[in-house]
Parts: sequence; structure tokens; C-alpha cells
Amino acid sequence: MRDLKFRIWDLKYKKWLDKYWYMYESGQIYDDYRDVENGRVNLNVIINQYIGMKDKNGKEIYEGDVVLYPLAEEFGYKMLEINTVEWIQDRFKLSRFSAEGYYWNKMEIIGNIYENPELIK
Repeated sequence: MRDLKFRIWDLKYKKWLDKYWYMYESGQIYDDYRDVENGRVNLNVIINQYIGMKDKNGKEIYEGDVVLYPLAEEFGYKMLEINTVEWIQDRFKLSRFSAEGYYWNKMEIIGNIYENPELIK
């Protein structure tokens, strides 16, 4: 069983929320305990889930990450493909690569779609 971890991107301030935030069963996000007490809900966020795998450098891979993926390496080719990690149907997949059985530990995170949108253009 994998760890359930999340990170939250604040659309208004264009940054990751700090380590401490609160999510209620209703799905409402509060930035800190003062917001809970005052009833201020942060509605301008995107939640990314940890996929349970790490890249070749040991960095945790999250939904929305942009990864460099070596294609056909087992056949001696050195082609690299840039993909984003997405939740598609019932599992995490790469956006532009349809084969199953990814070697997540051979990928390298080079950014994410929020801080580095130029990587996916």
C-alpha cells in the first residue's frame, strides 16, 4: 500500500501552500488553523496526489510533475521524451506515452505544470 500524500498549488498566489493546511471531508481547504476558526475557505487551489513512486534521483513523483522519460533505452537508443504525470481513468499515466509498465525509477522530474508551463508547450 502506498503513502497518501498531497501537495496544493495556490492559483491566486502562484505558489505551493506551506506544509500545514487542512482539508475537511467536504473537500474544503483551509490554509491554516486561523482560517478554520474564521471560516475562510481557500477555493483557488489545485490538489496533486503523490503517485507512490520516486524518480531516478529519489524525488517523489506527484500528479502535475513534468518528467524526462528515456524511450527505447533497452534497445540501445537514447531518445528522451517529456511528459506530464496525470490521473487517467483509474491510474497514474504519462500524458504522451500510452504503453503500460512505466519505469518510474528511470524518469527524472524536471519541473511541474504550474511553475514551469513552458516545459509542456
